[in-house]
Amino acid sequence: MTKQCSLKGLPVNNVIPVVRGRYMRNQIEIAHREMRGMCATAAQRAEIDRIWALRRAENATIFDGLQVRLDGWQATAEKLLLSTSLTSYREFIGTNLNHPEWLKTLGDDFLSNPIGVSGTIKTADNFLIFGVRGSKVAEYSGYIDTIGGNLSPTLHLTDGKIDPFKAFISEVCEELTVTEPQINSVFSAGLWRNAETLRPELVFRSSLSINSSSIRPVGHEHKDLMFVSSEELSTFIELHYKEITPSCTAALIDLLE
Repeated sequence: MTKQCSLKGLPVNNVIPVVRGRYMRNQIEIAHREMRGMCATAAQRAEIDRIWALRRAENATIFDGLQVRLDGWQATAEKLLLSTSLTSYREFIGTNLNHPEWLKTLGDDFLSNPIGVSGTIKTADNFLIFGVRGSKVAEYSGYIDTIGGNLSPTLHLTDGKIDPFKAFISEVCEELTVTEPQINSVFSAGLWRNAETLRPELVFRSSLSINSSSIRPVGHEHKDLMFVSSEELSTFIELHYKEITPSCTAALIDLLE
């Protein structure tokens, strides 16, 4: 892993840079295994079941969808290769989200480690888009976040292969009043890890052909949007430093360094 980062001189302790670079669509490859990649003891499975039952009792709308687990990675300046397998939302809730300490007691193989996708979006009139997370989300409710979501092994396919760029673009179009033709450019800024839950995240940077005035939130993921100009970004970070998610922190670090 690379050195720890700072955000406008403020110390960062909620995100870990793993691989940093500039990767276009043809520079990220995924070698995927159609099998569950996470190890689990009987006691661990029982604990995952207990936590899931509690979460379902609190919110019956959540479901156990398949996700893509990060097993490993290899990186050069020209290529990022991700080795992946299957995991699920249930395993993520029961391991990374509630028991990140299992990394030390059991090892990384015993965490779900689903890959997230998120990133900064710049409008044609030079505003960055951030969302204020809604009350029904499982993580960081009320926090300021970038737009993004989960990498799916079934929904985000291009020519039969898992495509993280398709995942990010799909999330943008699902969470905002944006269509794919309105997205001018997208590249990945590399792989990061949430230092709190240890979840891996592919961070992106993108731009739109439309102005901020035409963009609204869609669905329950974000209860509101914040549009921040480049001139206001330093003040925004100073004011909201403790209210931003780790994925938002990673995206801002990439944007500013």
